[in-house]
Amino acid sequence: MTEKQLKIYWNTLLGSSGKQEALKKERKNILATISYPKSFYRFRPVTESTLEELEQNYMYFSSADHYDDPFDTYMRVDIPRLLKMVDDINGDPSVVLSIIKEHFPSLDLKDFNKENLKLHVLFPSSEDIMKLRQNMQTDTYSVCFCESAKNESSWMKYADNHKGFVLEYNFSPEFIEELWRSKTLSANLFPVYYSGKKYDATDYAVRNMLLYMCRHIPYLYNELLRYMGWENTKISLIKNKCHQYDKEWRLVPSFSLICRDCIRRKPQSITIGLRTSKYTEQTIVAAAKMAGINEFYKMEIDDKDRFVRKRIMG
Repeated sequence: MTEKQLKIYWNTLLGSSGKQEALKKERKNILATISYPKSFYRFRPVTESTLEELEQNYMYFSSADHYDDPFDTYMRVDIPRLLKMVDDINGDPSVVLSIIKEHFPSLDLKDFNKENLKLHVLFPSSEDIMKLRQNMQTDTYSVCFCESAKNESSWMKYADNHKGFVLEYNFSPEFIEELWRSKTLSANLFPVYYSGKKYDATDYAVRNMLLYMCRHIPYLYNELLRYMGWENTKISLIKNKCHQYDKEWRLVPSFSLICRDCIRRKPQSITIGLRTSKYTEQTIVAAAKMAGINEFYKMEIDDKDRFVRKRIMG
């Protein structure tokens, strides 16, 4: 996608309300701005775990705090504002009501009685607030892909400096729909947006804290959850503009995962890195054959100094 297309897509995503009853229509609007590539490529280093995942055709979701960029999920959280909120609640527990009304203005609070105000003690402490951004990264899961197997930046960062391998996936529109309709996952495959300006996730942080605080009140918890449809998606799909050459796509759950999950899908092909040793190449090919893959490629620099993918015998 071009930079202009990405901007239109991102603004459409940002403008979506996230209300549960509007998700289907809003998703349709977002999809209308996206041009999907024919194939998606997943860059992998060679480790015991990645070889095991290759053999079993597993794709595990990873949390943002494990990615190469410590600023992955390019967001900011207004810590001073949140610390003041903690002080206000400690001074007057009824402030909780005004915070809920501010962040969920159309919410009916008739069943939220004074007894529920005791929940203010469950609001995060000042110490918790200071760790909030890191915790939000830890709770943000995705599976990452690129648009091209020739992406040199991705080979360096995600495939051990050309010593790893790349898996090619062909995701049909039906499969993408199946992932979104999954009751346990409800994931979307969207492109990453690159920006020089961080996304302000402060309101999302407050809503998450209110959800946690009200988790023992089913009525209120479910009502709050109705408004959270795209928040996790937004913070998962923005990165610093310095990474724009990755042309990354991410499979992102609509809501935060309770634990690490995975999906199973056989790749169309596998590509060996330019600097992968012969022994390691043989190990990768053996694992790929166990997975049922029968298309094999290797990256090389041809006689015209081009970085190309060449078909090889498996």
